[in-house]
Amino acid sequence: MTEKLNIPSVLGVRRALIVSDGLFYGVDAAGVNRLIPVIRHGIRGTQNQSKGANKVNNVQRTESAKTFHDSCALHVSFSFRPLPLMEGLTSCSGRDAGHFRAAFEGFVERADESDGLREVCRRMARNVFNGRWLWRNRQLGLSIVITATVGDVSDAPADKDDANTLSQDALKTPLNHFNEYTKAEIALGDVFMSQFCGSSTQSIVVTAKIDLGMAGSVEVYPSQNYTSDKPNGFARPLYKVDVRKIHRNNKDDPDTFEDSVQTGLAALRDQKIWNALRTIDTWYADYAETGLPIPVEPLGANLSADTFFRYYKNVSLFDLLPRLSVLNPNSDEGMFMLACLIRGGVLGVEDEEKKAKKEADKAEKEAKKAAKTLESNNADGAEMNGGEA
Repeated sequence: MTEKLNIPSVLGVRRALIVSDGLFYGVDAAGVNRLIPVIRHGIRGTQNQSKGANKVNNVQRTESAKTFHDSCALHVSFSFRPLPLMEGLTSCSGRDAGHFRAAFEGFVERADESDGLREVCRRMARNVFNGRWLWRNRQLGLSIVITATVGDVSDAPADKDDANTLSQDALKTPLNHFNEYTKAEIALGDVFMSQFCGSSTQSIVVTAKIDLGMAGSVEVYPSQNYTSDKPNGFARPLYKVDVRKIHRNNKDDPDTFEDSVQTGLAALRDQKIWNALRTIDTWYADYAETGLPIPVEPLGANLSADTFFRYYKNVSLFDLLPRLSVLNPNSDEGMFMLACLIRGGVLGVEDEEKKAKKEADKAEKEAKKAAKTLESNNADGAEMNGGEA
């Protein structure tokens, strides 16, 4: 039986997918695309929660993004490029680091052209075409066609204008299972696979063409920015690119006063797009009950369910890493491992000796602190007794 590997204390795996932000475009009847701005403005709404206040109104500053008055469609576009898995181990040091590096390289070699890696790639391709990465914007579409253009379209043969282009109806593409792949999903999955195996370096441009079913200014939903120190009365900051510094004009002059200000261009954050593309984990035990794929995470962390689906013995990434040298890439565990390596991250585990020393040092400090407290209490007691005498 092969001895279990020690996970190095310093272990870093580079993410195997470079993803850009997703930009929003309003499209008019003539097919002209314009980048959608984020606007900061004021609103007077109502209170949603009872806090014992006697005020019904809720005055706020907020940000929103809308298509233009003459828009009839919305386009959202991003780019990505897969990277070779074999080059993914960026840091590996500590006890038995050499053995672990050899096991990593051996696993990736076994995965090269394997059915397991092919399945992982097809699942990610499905999440491109089903528009999961659009998040709330997916609900806006009367119809949604997603196009993936591989490499430079100008390189396509003259008699095959669409040789590098794959398209699919997003609303007819499943969100919650991975089987019966279409030709487009298989073709894009093959592109993923060839690049993860190191035989290609082409980029892919993905565009969702969303028919709004109506013309006019319609609110769209870029990512939101989290901030813990928002000004009082500020409701919602949106993620944007080409950020613009706000300059307020004379508030006392009605000819120069601005009631709304453009702060940048609406965008989906790359992290949010990547989260959607790697929502392929149906190998966790509770999938039969939930029926929902979750994003690939070492411990199965899931924000929607507010729980860890893999935080127990033998199913987390940290339980599988010691078996890397014998793991079958075609098994459920092997496919989860491949997906985690594509995800990347800091995966080191603290050395047992260092951990034991740290715990011993902590115990010693606590013992000294307790002894000092006892000594101080005894001194106070003696002083009090002396005073009474």
